[in-house]
Amino acid sequence: MKRNNLTYSKVLLIILIVAVPFSVSNFTDDTKAVELSEDSLKYYQTTPCKISYAEFLLNGYSEEISSIRLANSEDIQCFGKINYIEPTSGGYVLFISSHSLPLLLMQSIIWLLVITFIPSNKKFGKVNWIGALFCSILFTFHFISEENYYTSSNKYFSNILNLENYLLIGVFLTFLFILILSEEVFENRRDSLINYFPFLFLLVGTFMAFNINFYIMILCFFGFKYLLKTKFTTFDFIYFLFATYWIINVNTSASIFDVDKLKGFTSSSNSSEAMMFWSIVLYLTIKGILYFLRYSDSLNYLILKNNFLRSGALIFIFGIIASANLNLNLLFHYLLGLNKSPIKQFESIAGNTWRGLSASAEAIGEFYAILFIFIFLGIFYKKININYTDVFLLAICLISFYRANNVAAFLSAVVIIVYIIAKKTIKNKSVFYTFSSTTAFLFGLVFYYQLKTDSYFKMGNQLIYNAFKYATTNFNLPSTVQLLDDRNFDALKAVYGNDFFSSSLVSMSNVLTNPGNINNLPNLVTLLSIFSLLINRSEKWGYFISSYDPTYQDFLLGTGPMNFNNYYDSQVFLNSSELILPHSSVIVFIIFFGLIFSMCLCIYLIYKIYNKRDSELPLYYLIIFFSINFIKSDSILYVSTFITFIILFFLSTTKSENYG
Repeated sequence: MKRNNLTYSKVLLIILIVAVPFSVSNFTDDTKAVELSEDSLKYYQTTPCKISYAEFLLNGYSEEISSIRLANSEDIQCFGKINYIEPTSGGYVLFISSHSLPLLLMQSIIWLLVITFIPSNKKFGKVNWIGALFCSILFTFHFISEENYYTSSNKYFSNILNLENYLLIGVFLTFLFILILSEEVFENRRDSLINYFPFLFLLVGTFMAFNINFYIMILCFFGFKYLLKTKFTTFDFIYFLFATYWIINVNTSASIFDVDKLKGFTSSSNSSEAMMFWSIVLYLTIKGILYFLRYSDSLNYLILKNNFLRSGALIFIFGIIASANLNLNLLFHYLLGLNKSPIKQFESIAGNTWRGLSASAEAIGEFYAILFIFIFLGIFYKKININYTDVFLLAICLISFYRANNVAAFLSAVVIIVYIIAKKTIKNKSVFYTFSSTTAFLFGLVFYYQLKTDSYFKMGNQLIYNAFKYATTNFNLPSTVQLLDDRNFDALKAVYGNDFFSSSLVSMSNVLTNPGNINNLPNLVTLLSIFSLLINRSEKWGYFISSYDPTYQDFLLGTGPMNFNNYYDSQVFLNSSELILPHSSVIVFIIFFGLIFSMCLCIYLIYKIYNKRDSELPLYYLIIFFSINFIKSDSILYVSTFITFIILFFLSTTKSENYG
């Protein structure tokens, strides 16, 4: 009974935190909400910060409103009130006043209350004041290091360190308060938290007013605690050397990278301060994950299975609800800390995809694929039973998986599941190897017929053709078009000069057209081109090659974690209207960490998986799935996928696996 009362109290408190700030209004004055129309538009535009959002919903809301947005206000007393209404061709855009500090505090408290629904199994000890102070300073430093990002949204932003900078002091104290509260909440549940990571895809945790993610902040705090309890390793030393190189050699520029759907896990600034912050944050985040893995109990498969199914079903259900109403759309964006507003329609968009709550249909498709692989691992390795509730939830997840339309995730999941079934049901090894070889041959045959519509010559240089096409798109001269059609890349370089094109395009085209190439024997660029066609990435990777312009040092050693600024500046040079991501986590790793670090990481990954191939519950199948999809997906850039991958990697490669 007491537990039920506590649960109801928490739910009521969450409702109050959400509703009250948007309901405060002066009901005694003459400024009242009236129904929005062309006649009343000027009334709302001339009475900002007078009418609360709740009052407007009750008396002034119009179906002609096409979008609702939070607008940062200098006056904290304006929070939750109507700021401005802008007429557009598609309807009215409603701006609601907000403020960074209350949003930071309110979202954090809501998420901490949600996490307290996880049963507590440990008593909290002393407050780690050193860690709390360090991380508060660290994230306040972030507020300063990405000055251009915060200046654009906050009139009173200042990076001057003095006692009169009340905003900066408020940011520091708010972070400190959140971290002190968080330590007790997470420490009391650290033994079982590992079983709840699927909810990362539902409760995303990105702050609306900050380029920070709640989970990254928490993991950094516990990562600092982990450092105090462990020794400095060889990996730490190598990472420290790389980080020093990135910070010293950062190509400082005044450009602002629009983080958009990558918000909370990508730098908006190209400065040494921002590079230092993100280098430290990435390091501490991984250490924080290790902290919870080291001090948690063994993985409980049944709890994890249930949480996968519940989170998967809720993502779809909440996505439908959010798409049906603009106010609920904003509510879920705020409550769940989404990187991007939920999709505002139930119909599929370009490419026949529907992302729902997720910022990326590709990423959420991979989540559902992981879910189904995990379920099949449980059936064949843990002999679990699937009840009617599970079947119902699986059906919802399957519908959502279908709507995400991630064909690559679906096919790779099917292949892995079929392999799991075959390995567990076919006892004769020779029969199993025959089955595997036949299946691989059939897949190869399908791919061959898919590609044979084009000539070997065209397929082998299509990737470089696309790169030159994008690089010269603003100089669409007849001679250029003819040279492109003839695939005469050397002539194109002679016309424009090598300096006109990116260094990666010049280098790859030189390899492709090298006179020393043997006829009909593919080189590395030819193979990459054919492979890009096979996985439908020729266009995307062609654009990447046309704009990726690193020095040899940057190519080998990287430009630093979470830093797209140099790549973005190259796209600006190409007059692109928006950032086009590489659409490959492998390429993202090369941009961030360089070829050397990426290759070492890949070799380490293969080595660890190979050593655990005979484990009791081979979670390495999930790592194999991620590794395959990371070739054509940039989902590693999303906090949920990144944390999930790190968790699964360490779970699948640890020496002892105890799965309850």
